[in-house]
Amino acid sequence: MQAIYSIEDDRFDITDLENKKLILEFQQGKFVFIVLNNITNSIEWLEDFPITEWENDLPIIFDNHQFLKANFWAQVVVVFHAIQKAIVPTKFIGKIDKSHLIPNYNSPDQNVEIKTFKINEERTLLYRVPKYFQDFLSKVYIGKEIYFIPMELCQPKENDGLIILVSNDACNFSTHNGSMINSSVFIGLRNTRHFEKCIDYFGEENAKVVLLGTVTNYSPLFDVIKRKDCDLSFGVLSSQVKFSQYFSEVPKHKYFTIFNSVLYF
Repeated sequence: MQAIYSIEDDRFDITDLENKKLILEFQQGKFVFIVLNNITNSIEWLEDFPITEWENDLPIIFDNHQFLKANFWAQVVVVFHAIQKAIVPTKFIGKIDKSHLIPNYNSPDQNVEIKTFKINEERTLLYRVPKYFQDFLSKVYIGKEIYFIPMELCQPKENDGLIILVSNDACNFSTHNGSMINSSVFIGLRNTRHFEKCIDYFGEENAKVVLLGTVTNYSPLFDVIKRKDCDLSFGVLSSQVKFSQYFSEVPKHKYFTIFNSVLYF
């Protein structure tokens, strides 16, 4: 299985993985990974793969890759785009079973793990991760701790308004008040009417809209958003996120969450 998009640095040294971080991103219909050089603090590799069935496609990608299965990385991090999630009062954590705090959506509890991300003292994000991902990565990177972080952590900070992240045939709406996440809702895009309803609902209180992911000025979804009376822009990375010279033409908003993740661990 070949990447549909990749940026490779010909200076990349596979014998120097102990000085590099591997960052994996699992989202709807795609698997992306980047390599961060800890010495130069710059991103020097990117590959983007389409996914139809995770349990079939992911092993094929890893088995046929030149270095993904190497176990000498300084750190392995996963940015996870959760479908099933909820923001709850932090005081509930530890007092109420997490499985009662997040919608089940008919997903058997034994096949998922509920992870937490503390937004602040008042609010915590709960998100479901299928155990398959943890089990698969634990077998590949034996003895190494795998760090999971929610994609919400990697969205633009200090943003008062609505963030729309498009990933192939799915979309996530997040509302923010400064750096605090107020809500995060996942929807499918097979029926664009659902998308328009979400735009109408969230747009009532959010005049500023930031776009991330697989959306461009020429996307049908862009036209839907543009018809609304809002301040529309694509996500812009902090200057603290650094790249090798080969990334100058990469659409940064398309891979915003995985690029921005380098600032948070």
